[in-house]
Amino acid sequence: FLAAVNCVHVIVPYDAPCRDAAARLNPHKATQLNGPSLVAIQRIVQRHKRHKILVFAQSLDALSLIGELLQVPIVWGEMSQALRSLHVHCFNKCDPELYHVLVCSEVFDEAIDMSVTVVIDAGSRFGSENQAKQRYGRMARPGLAEDGVSPKVGFFYMLDVEGSELSWTYPKKSHFITQKTGAVFVDERIDPEPADEPIIELSRQRIQKLVQAQKCKEEEEARLRVELSGPAPGSVCPLTGKPYVNPVRASDGFWYEKEAIEHRIFVLGQRHSPQTFKLFPDATLLPPSGKWPLSKRSRTCA
Repeated sequence: FLAAVNCVHVIVPYDAPCRDAAARLNPHKATQLNGPSLVAIQRIVQRHKRHKILVFAQSLDALSLIGELLQVPIVWGEMSQALRSLHVHCFNKCDPELYHVLVCSEVFDEAIDMSVTVVIDAGSRFGSENQAKQRYGRMARPGLAEDGVSPKVGFFYMLDVEGSELSWTYPKKSHFITQKTGAVFVDERIDPEPADEPIIELSRQRIQKLVQAQKCKEEEEARLRVELSGPAPGSVCPLTGKPYVNPVRASDGFWYEKEAIEHRIFVLGQRHSPQTFKLFPDATLLPPSGKWPLSKRSRTCA
């Protein structure tokens, strides 16, 4: 017989800084960093201290944040197979007092043999019915409870952040599970308390850091678009002293007339930049469009 599974629809509020960050970050990624979601995950884990628990998230930032909060290992797709197998072995064989929680990406949606009693879905992609079904199926496998005597009872928690994209993906995923298994979800609301403020602050600091990194990335991309758009109107080539006809951007960051710079590098063999007097990092030449590469000659100046 299949194990009994309690399905819980966990509703949490959407923290304002997280909601604001969703406009700049990937909305789904921002949702998984939501402070109240972290509070809910911690409370659920504390509720099941003697159970084997898998916490599913998608982005590496979310995995890292949840792992840091719970002080447990994380497993993701880029991890070596050997290390991943070691975590699976420890999770299966170690006493729950020593090793009972693993935070993982969708890599564990594969057919990996793991003894699991509790699954917490911190957020999966829109329309990912198969992910939800596979995660539900881990608790429904026949077996005994951790005491080795009682019948196994599983718990499947699906987080739903109010007002986020999870709110409109949850009905589709839960309906799919209900349709396929007959399981019924019970609603549970978890709100942060004053004692949870350190967790909320941890989430906000991480979000602020990611937003700042994204802002710097966008500014750098904007700067490069300007730089790669071509030399300033009316400027002249430092080699020919004439207006540009066919400008290219060399690896020293300066613009030159294509024929003149190619003659200097490839015919005369002069490897030093006429602007910085340092060796060119390489011989790549970029046209104003920024398409790579313009020159089909060797890209090395060595």
